[in-house]
Amino acid sequence: MTSATTGSHDPFDDVPGGPPPQGITPNFINPPSQARDLLVVDFVFVALMLLAVSIRLFVRRRLTKSWGWDDSESPILDLESDPEHWDMDQELTSARFRYLHFCGMTKIGYGRHIWDIPMSWLQNRRNLQLFYTPSLTYPFIMLCAKVSILLLYLRLFNVSQHLTMAIHVGIAVLTLFYTAVTGTVIACMVQCTDIMTRNSNQFCLNFSGPVLILIATFNVLTDFWILALPLPLILRLRLPYREKLGVVVVFTAGLA
Repeated sequence: MTSATTGSHDPFDDVPGGPPPQGITPNFINPPSQARDLLVVDFVFVALMLLAVSIRLFVRRRLTKSWGWDDSESPILDLESDPEHWDMDQELTSARFRYLHFCGMTKIGYGRHIWDIPMSWLQNRRNLQLFYTPSLTYPFIMLCAKVSILLLYLRLFNVSQHLTMAIHVGIAVLTLFYTAVTGTVIACMVQCTDIMTRNSNQFCLNFSGPVLILIATFNVLTDFWILALPLPLILRLRLPYREKLGVVVVFTAGLA
């Protein structure tokens, strides 16, 4: 077997990337793979996302003719772009990038069992950097998604000084946190680029353990905080109980 990137034989070409279950033999020649299924699922949801965002932007730009910062914070849009000149090409560019990245991932084992991936592929610096690419874009996407909701709140509930202050503080905290996460991922891409380093370097061990737990915890807590943020104002609205409950459901379900 030859290396996935160099074309030359590597002594680790016949070593599995992880121990297989008892009774299972690693298959490096024609292994089972879920890559096609993952590709289908991924692009179904990407298509739904593009449709939802396109409808929102069409309504905001063409029908209501009201464009806010919360619209510009959509993760698939270039923040430097002019909304008056936005078109579908920007969304398609994002989809093309995702497709090309996915194809590159499948060539280095994405969709296979870990024991069907040669150790040499996992030790290759370029392959590992390709694997880390989603982790590099993830903080930016999460930041845009959360800030977009906060900016929507700012537009709808700007009569409340306390809520306005909480939103500004929240945006600052989110920006600082996800900027730090991005820096950490970049450092990981530089330092943790081979199996030996990832298993011995304390920074790499922390990234794959406590750091990921911290990021996940922060994501969950801020999600609930963002959902709960407008509820005190909504509950004080002078509306019939059913209508008030409907407004609460709209906001907590992310339909606003």
